[in-house]
Amino acid sequence: MDEQFKRDLHRLVAHKMNGMLSTDETGLIDTCLLSIEGATVDQEVVIHCLIPTLYLMRSLTCHQVTDGVLRENVLQGDYYSSLFYRYMVQHHSLRTLKRVLKVLQSTYLANVSNQQNRPAPLQYFHLLWQGDDTPEGHRSHHPVSLSDVKTLDTYKQQVKIEMVSLFTMFDSTHNDALSALMTSGGKQTRLTLFYHALTKDSSRQRDLLSIGIAIEGIHLASLIHDDIIDQADMRRHQQTLHEKFTPYTALHMGNAIFTQSLLALADIEDREVHRVFSRLFYQMVHGEIQQQSNRYNCHVSTYRYLKVIRDKTALFVESILYLAGYLSGYTNDTLRHFRRSGYYIGMAYQLKDDIFDYTSTAATLGKPVASDQKNGYYTLASAVNGPRQTTQLAHRFIERALIELRQLPTDIDQRELIYYTTILYKRTR
Repeated sequence: MDEQFKRDLHRLVAHKMNGMLSTDETGLIDTCLLSIEGATVDQEVVIHCLIPTLYLMRSLTCHQVTDGVLRENVLQGDYYSSLFYRYMVQHHSLRTLKRVLKVLQSTYLANVSNQQNRPAPLQYFHLLWQGDDTPEGHRSHHPVSLSDVKTLDTYKQQVKIEMVSLFTMFDSTHNDALSALMTSGGKQTRLTLFYHALTKDSSRQRDLLSIGIAIEGIHLASLIHDDIIDQADMRRHQQTLHEKFTPYTALHMGNAIFTQSLLALADIEDREVHRVFSRLFYQMVHGEIQQQSNRYNCHVSTYRYLKVIRDKTALFVESILYLAGYLSGYTNDTLRHFRRSGYYIGMAYQLKDDIFDYTSTAATLGKPVASDQKNGYYTLASAVNGPRQTTQLAHRFIERALIELRQLPTDIDQRELIYYTTILYKRTR
């Protein structure tokens, strides 16, 4: 490999990563290129292997810092993790993604147990460089169709059983704490909406269990990381994991849960499913970053605030309703109604949460109240509009949601979806 080729690669990689590379990163690129010296190389292929390796390196570096500055680095590490996942979905096979995730998972598990056998970044590069040469492993579980889960309760129970099986991968002390959190009364709102939005023609439904695990697992991992960032001490009437152990341990428990969720999804050979989840993960982190930028600003505009909760909350509901419609085989015109329904439901849901945080009690919610304000995050309810105007805005969103829901096909649980959305909005906690 001549020097000009190497210089061009350095320049292109830096350009695609939108900034200068650190000394460690340029050194890693040189090491990676040296390791494939003599091989027939294509510049684009090398770049597609280097960029996700560097994203992983940045994420792992951010998440290895000491507890004293961990809060400030959780979000940065999550950001690079989201870029890694998005890039992998765009440029690599699902088989390669699955293989890299398995090795990455070993890193997070080692971090939780304070072991030192962590893979070096060069090993990730070689996994990407090998591509699809190794055979695909067996599925971690069998796909489930709606003929197997005739009721919502059955579906939720199967997802919970599989979550406990997949996510309790630590030692007994950490597993017990995680199990208590998973079984402590989460509403499973997103999972319920997803189920009701599916057509009951089971011949078109595959991999519902994997998607259910991903929905609940990604939500759970995000809660664990959010609690570290917000320094919350309670979640679902339970002591938060970073309070029970350390922020560092909780961080990597969240990482392991998120990676396990992606491993469940990696069994699904459908690019659109992965595109939706990779976009969701990126936008959730982006929303959190925007919220951090608004910190201590009691004059944040309504527009900017609504944009934050759209990325952090509403996009999740929008994505899962879209996926339900997509898996059910509906056309783009109908999918727009699924997407809009989810967006409006998610916006109304978060605005109601903001009102509860401002007006309710910790005993009622099972978590600290006024935590947003205490952490410098001013919501519409607490600073800009006040509870009354925020309630009116939430009401407008839910009205739009119901209009969109009535446009959905009748071969889904349309009435159940409308009923559940209404009950969700009228909740008092």
